[in-house]
Amino acid sequence: MGEMTTAEASALLGVSTRQTARIVASGEIAVKRRAGSALLLDSESVQRAAQISRAPGRVWSEPVAWAAFTLLSGGDASWLAASQRTRLRHKLRNTTADEVAALGRHRARVHRFRVHTSAIAKVEEQLIVTGDSALSNPTLASRFGLTAGRDRVDGYTTDAELKWLVDTFGLVADPCGNATVRVVRHTDAFGNGHTPLAAIATDVMDSLSTRERSAGRRVLQELLDAR
Repeated sequence: MGEMTTAEASALLGVSTRQTARIVASGEIAVKRRAGSALLLDSESVQRAAQISRAPGRVWSEPVAWAAFTLLSGGDASWLAASQRTRLRHKLRNTTADEVAALGRHRARVHRFRVHTSAIAKVEEQLIVTGDSALSNPTLASRFGLTAGRDRVDGYTTDAELKWLVDTFGLVADPCGNATVRVVRHTDAFGNGHTPLAAIATDVMDSLSTRERSAGRRVLQELLDAR
């Protein structure tokens, strides 16, 4: 995929150019380059943003988003007060998978890089895997009905670790790159060293592949329906 003007991106997203500028500023859409005073946006990141519902409503903060994913995955989200957890459980009973993905979109700051294929496994060892990378676990692969792609990596880390990863493995920023690194400030949800299943499903929904996106939506909806 190539480039889009802000006007083209706004038409695809169904929002005003001012709203598109806010989405770009949030980091959800990558800037490919500047042409004078105009921004040319990465088409792939615009397509990803277009998949997310823009229904009105307050997006969850990072701690609340991770509490929702943890509760849906069978955890207790103890970092929230009991009253907050009760309200969140009630909210989840009346929320669809697409709505959870939209409400939880501030769960992490997403960076995409290009990394040499010989270093993919080493980068993966430093991350708490999610999305496609989590599917190397046969149980998860069966649950989603998908297989892992060994030519890319997707996982979570912290701000403190990001620079080390970039310097150590020569990661080069690339909106269409083969390494997706999701940076979180709130780490309580990763206490057991694994990404909650609901978050994995939501990350799979980020895919531009219809099959993968549908699999992620199905698993997330199953978790919601089980509540």
